[in-house]
Amino acid sequence: MPTFFTEGIVLSRTAVGDTDKSAVIYTDAHGKLTARVRAGQRSTSKLAGSIEPFSTGLFFFAQGRGGHTLTGADLTTTFPRLKSKLLTTASASVIVECVLLLTHEWHADKRVLDIVKSACAFLNQRTLTRGQVMIAEMWALWQLLGHLGIGLNLDVCVRCGKKLDSRKLSISYDQGGTLCASCTESVRGSMPLSSAALKLLRLAGGMALRSIPRIRASAGTITQALKCAHGAYQYQLDQASPALAFRNAVQ
Repeated sequence: MPTFFTEGIVLSRTAVGDTDKSAVIYTDAHGKLTARVRAGQRSTSKLAGSIEPFSTGLFFFAQGRGGHTLTGADLTTTFPRLKSKLLTTASASVIVECVLLLTHEWHADKRVLDIVKSACAFLNQRTLTRGQVMIAEMWALWQLLGHLGIGLNLDVCVRCGKKLDSRKLSISYDQGGTLCASCTESVRGSMPLSSAALKLLRLAGGMALRSIPRIRASAGTITQALKCAHGAYQYQLDQASPALAFRNAVQ
C-alpha cells in the first residue's frame, strides 16, 4: 500500500459509522484530501486529537483502493488561543470552510495553504481587538476569492467601465463588482458601499496581515466591508454556509 506524508491543515472532520472518522485536510503537496481515520471516534485513538479543525503539521497517509487512510500526524500547532475565543473561532471557521467548499480535491495550491495558515496564526495572537479580528477574516476571504479567480472588481464600475467617485456607490455580486452612482440606480439587488469600506476592501486585496494593527477605520466601515466579503463568498455557494450562520450568531 503506497504511503506518503505532507504538510497540511485540518479543514473539517466528521463521524463515519460507529467508530471511524473522516478528515478533510488541505495539504501542501496534494491540495485538499479526504482521509479515513480508523477508530477515530474511540477515546483511545491516537489520532483523534490530531484531526480537530485548524490543526497544522505533517500528516501521514496510506493510499488504498478504497481511498486514503490517515496513519499518523506530527502537529506543529493547534492554535489554542484562536480556539479559546468564540469570535476568533467563528472567523477561522469561515476561512477554512471557504477552502473546504471552493477548492477541488487533488489540486495543490501552496498559496491557498499559506493564506489559511497565516490567517489562523494572526487570529491566534494573545491580544486582538474585535476590529482586527474582523479585518483579518475579511483579508483572508478577499485573498482566497481573488486567488481562486472569483473575486470582485473594485477598480471601476463593472457595468459602464467608468472610474468610481466618492458619491453613491454600491456593489453587485451578480454584476461582479462595484457600481457607480448612475448604474446603481438601474441594477437591482446591489448593496450600498461607502467610499471608506471600498478603500478597506482594496487594501485587503494587497496588504500584508502584519499591517492590520496600523489600519484606522471605524467600526461601521469594518462591518460593512466584512459584510461585503461574506456576501461575495456566499454568492459562490449552492447552499447556505453553516460557518457564516455561526459567525453571524456571535456578532
